[in-house]
Amino acid sequence: MKISSSNQVQGKEPLQRKSESQGIDQQSIKGRENKEINNHLQGDRIEISGQAREILQASEIVRMTPDIRASKVEQIKRAVDNGLYRVDSDQIAGRILDQIKEEMPGM
Repeated sequence: MKISSSNQVQGKEPLQRKSESQGIDQQSIKGRENKEINNHLQGDRIEISGQAREILQASEIVRMTPDIRASKVEQIKRAVDNGLYRVDSDQIAGRILDQIKEEMPGM
């Protein structure tokens, strides 16, 4: 192969002719390319089951629900300000133990 100053390759057939001489069907290649382009233009499709839709809806509801219940916070603030807020340590300890029992079966 020799490259001349005009940037032309000499001594070999152009790629298109070589591929034709090897039996590669250019129409077949173009057909596959067009099919791939059409598939890409149509986009991907997914189908979601009914259960997945319900989970998606529930997730959206949870996401939209505020983390803080403003009315409960306000009620506790008023009780603390008025000296009426009382902590039941036995109830708190009981709930802590219940949670530990749930997390560690056999205790």
